[in-house]
Amino acid sequence: MSNFQHKYGKITIINNMQGQKEKMIITDIIKWIEKQSYWEQVVAEKLLSGSQITDEDIEEIFLIFKKEKELNGETLQKEN
Repeated sequence: MSNFQHKYGKITIINNMQGQKEKMIITDIIKWIEKQSYWEQVVAEKLLSGSQITDEDIEEIFLIFKKEKELNGETLQKEN
């Protein structure tokens, strides 16, 4: 069993030989996520970190979406 650390959290890989393939797939997914809209990256970060998405998260993500699309007159300031 090994751990794969990335900026969205830690993923545990069980089988070492298959683990390399899984690590490559996860890396590809992360590269794809980084090309998506910021609100989509926030959703992916929550999902990949294993967090449950709460009603508060949905409201926060919807607010980020509206700011990113300039639907409510506010400017989006990304968190690092």
